[in-house]
Amino acid sequence: MKEVLLNEELALTYPEGFAVPGEEEMQKLQFLNKGPGEVLFDPERHMYATAAYQTIGGFQAMLLNIQDIGVNDAKAVAKAMEPYDCRMGEVTTKEVAGEKAVSYSYHYTAQGKEMFGESTEIKKGKNIYYLHFYGRAEEEDSCRAVIASVLGSAVFK
Repeated sequence: MKEVLLNEELALTYPEGFAVPGEEEMQKLQFLNKGPGEVLFDPERHMYATAAYQTIGGFQAMLLNIQDIGVNDAKAVAKAMEPYDCRMGEVTTKEVAGEKAVSYSYHYTAQGKEMFGESTEIKKGKNIYYLHFYGRAEEEDSCRAVIASVLGSAVFK
């Protein structure tokens, strides 16, 4: 098991097999920057998991709700992923670590392989937490079980 603590506040547990990728593997990755966090990789599942957070200003924190944040971020992902034939799913709400969260999933093609991604975002106070998962479509069922496990492990301390 690999434990990640974001902002000394949100604890997540990843199953066996996840580790920080090597520098060579990290250089191949392109992520939307969202602040400090962790990148993990499970080579057996060909699955990446990123966890990051961003602190927003007080006035902005009061005005923004997690649904609007999720919808806007899903649009940004769709635009960034256009060259990869991105097919977006719906933005949905759920509870993670006792807080309202939004999730969206998508499928895309990279280097001739069908891939999928799922992102979950949680707002707590002035912090927004971004949990992203990416994997091969052929491993989607196995990866979705991992996603459910990680989100189920989430606890605010």
